[in-house]
Amino acid sequence: MKQGKLLTPKIFFLLLIFLACKTSLPLQSQIEPSIEADHFIKADVKNFYYDKLNQLYILTQRNEIIKYGNLNNQSFRFSDYDLGEPNLVDVSNPLKILVYYPDFQTIIFLDNTLSPIQRIILNNIDYQDIRSIALANDNNIWIYDEVNSRLKKITTSNDLILDSDPLHLLLDKEIFINEIIERNNEVYLKDPINGLLIFDNYANYKKSVGIEGIKHFQILNNELYYQKNDRSYYKYIPLDFKEEAISYLPKFEKSIKTILSEKYFIVGKKEGIYFYDFTSLKGK
Repeated sequence: MKQGKLLTPKIFFLLLIFLACKTSLPLQSQIEPSIEADHFIKADVKNFYYDKLNQLYILTQRNEIIKYGNLNNQSFRFSDYDLGEPNLVDVSNPLKILVYYPDFQTIIFLDNTLSPIQRIILNNIDYQDIRSIALANDNNIWIYDEVNSRLKKITTSNDLILDSDPLHLLLDKEIFINEIIERNNEVYLKDPINGLLIFDNYANYKKSVGIEGIKHFQILNNELYYQKNDRSYYKYIPLDFKEEAISYLPKFEKSIKTILSEKYFIVGKKEGIYFYDFTSLKGK
């Protein structure tokens, strides 16, 4: 019988290097950037929000909302365990915070001390099983009616003020909306596949930003920023109809969500909230 050739020490060494490189490549993408945060708040984070007064709100794993008046101290707390898990804490108006509990179709408005000031049950037969909702600039409520594929504005008494044309007919495609915000008299609806649908504040469709895979978006200084599912950040250039990568923002693979503010790049992870100063990030 003919025996196979033995590996020489040189070939064996090269094989070890090849195997080590091959097995380490997938791990590289999981390594978090080694950047020291300027501030850190330890918390059991499920989600978080940041308002225009630079106040932080953390939704904990126990469905408790904690407000931080500054970066060090907890100011106020709120929870309503009977209503289950909120899928939205809208802090666009820090004096009237909207908390939505979809399982019970219930909205609770909180004041700036997180004290309840109003409770609304969406019990109108014309809109049921509402998942996406937002506070309007006039303190009414935007909802997306999935059954009828319409954007609607309602009062806190459940009365209809405005509604759009059916979006699936208007755009000739199926629409799935999972986030709504209103800024600068425009209403933005996020569809994970079709991108952003933009309406005026009378619920008239204006245009779409057809970018697939948007995880989170925001309007900062009248400009549209968004994070994609791969954690990379972009700024949309409307005049050129294109996106511009923000290359100096690191990608944190383990982040729950990230937010841009005037001063900080804010990263939420399960163990807490990290604040990174823009100036230091740009200089790296």
